[in-house]
Amino acid sequence: MLDFSQLPDVSKLHPELKGPGEREFAAHMKAREDALRHIFGAPYPNGNILVASDTKLMLNWPGGGVYQYPANLNRHGWHYVTSGLAQPVPDNNTATAQDIPFSGLGIELVISTPERAAWPLDVLINLVRYLLFQKTARVVLPGDRVPCNGPLVRDTDTKLNHLLARFSSEYENEIGLPAGRCCLVHLVGVTEAEIANALTLGKGTAGSIVLSRVMDEMGVGCVSDPRRECLTTRDGFSVIWNRAKSECEAIWQFKAAKRRATGNGDNKIGA
Repeated sequence: MLDFSQLPDVSKLHPELKGPGEREFAAHMKAREDALRHIFGAPYPNGNILVASDTKLMLNWPGGGVYQYPANLNRHGWHYVTSGLAQPVPDNNTATAQDIPFSGLGIELVISTPERAAWPLDVLINLVRYLLFQKTARVVLPGDRVPCNGPLVRDTDTKLNHLLARFSSEYENEIGLPAGRCCLVHLVGVTEAEIANALTLGKGTAGSIVLSRVMDEMGVGCVSDPRRECLTTRDGFSVIWNRAKSECEAIWQFKAAKRRATGNGDNKIGA
């Protein structure tokens, strides 16, 4: 876990902030922004954050927005990352099983694309609206599959119509912030048929884990390219899927046997 748990001093950076909690709020924001800059580099353009034109959203997401980062030697494609979902809130009492609290919602969302594009901002802002305003909203975590209720990119004929939430191997996925943990959840556009294959392993995370392995092996990785074809139509998909499934099942069986031997926890697929 990347450690940015120390609350930075922002008194010189924001001398105008003197009201109760103002400077602390700014310090939490800076800690998160420093962590993102450490992982992704300087945002484009000029370090600025992209914000929504929705006044209601911004009032309920103070300081929130989306950073865009150009590709570099360590990362494929442009990366779009929310900032503000992990901002701590006054009633934040959620704790993990290890009794380590999450900061705010405990996540920031990431989408990467082959080249710079406008649509990731729309997708991320819509997901933020869902998380903040939908009473039945559930925090999106790695392993989740999110239907787009239409094409991933509005007004196009892209075959990508779902988002797969996963970890990326190109950067640190977990950050320690002053108020607790934050997970960077990478979202990848996938097709109906790819989701159908994941669902053959049930509604849990197992199918998502296998699908992520297959996407890595078939060159998609974590990049969302609206122009790509469905992987299930490519030669060798079934062979790659079955091999990835067998490898994952062997790992899960080994972990389950180890837990039974130590009496630590129950037998969970995909754990």
